[in-house]
Order: sequence, then C-alpha cells, then structure tokens
Amino acid sequence: MSDEPDKRASWAIGIAWANQIIAVCMQMALPALVGFWLDSKLGTKFILLLVGLGLGLVAGVYGLIKLTKNPPR
Repeated sequence: MSDEPDKRASWAIGIAWANQIIAVCMQMALPALVGFWLDSKLGTKFILLLVGLGLGLVAGVYGLIKLTKNPPR
C-alpha cells in the first residue's frame, strides 16, 4: 500500500467502498437464497438452505478479509 493520498473525489471513493460492500453482501445472501429456492423446487425441508447459509458465511468472511487487506482504490 502506498503512502500517497487518494486523489479521487470523495464521492468516487464512497462509490468504490459501496460497490465492495454490496459485493460482500451478495456473496453472503445469494447462496442462502439459492438454497431456499432449491428446497422449494425439490421438496426438501431446509437442508439446502442450511448448506447455502454455510457457503454464504464462508464466502462472506473470505470477502471481508480480502476487503480489509486490499481496500478499494
């Protein structure tokens, strides 16, 4: 990471952060939604929802770790 200040406008920095945060939220939510949808289509109770929640949790934590190590530029 360089010591140079970011020369972009403050709104551009905010949009970059919002983009990354939304991406992490989607990584967490979409697997659970897909699991819920598959449960309703296949007639399973909630097994695939739990699998989706687990996968989403792992993907979300990974995304947050990656975001903190490499903030948007």
